[in-house]
Amino acid sequence: MGTLEVSSRLLTTVLVALLGFFILAIVAVGLDYGCEVSYPVPAHNSTGVMNAYSHIWCTIQLVAASLILSKTGEKSQSVANRMRAAAVSLVIIVVALGGLIGAVCSREDLRKHRLDAQAKASALIEGTSAA
Repeated sequence: MGTLEVSSRLLTTVLVALLGFFILAIVAVGLDYGCEVSYPVPAHNSTGVMNAYSHIWCTIQLVAASLILSKTGEKSQSVANRMRAAAVSLVIIVVALGGLIGAVCSREDLRKHRLDAQAKASALIEGTSAA
């Protein structure tokens, strides 16, 4: 197996740092949204399920990536190996796009947010009527 050139390592380091910076923000928003959508369920249950699913998905991606890298090394650049790598990559992309489409098409029902707003409104009404 070959090694990355120094410029490639620097570029990879910068890109991974930027990806990590933006992913951290997205994860927090996604977990909050997941808790809102599954409101009657306690927040720690829905967060735990979402974290477990993300760990399982990342494990699947790591196994697929290691298969791609082991089959498409420098010494084995055959067309069949490249097609296998492209097929595995395509499956990962299709599953990710399916999740994105499901998230976009889902009905937004923020029950917890609505109940909090109603509680604030009733507290405000009670506070003004008592004065």
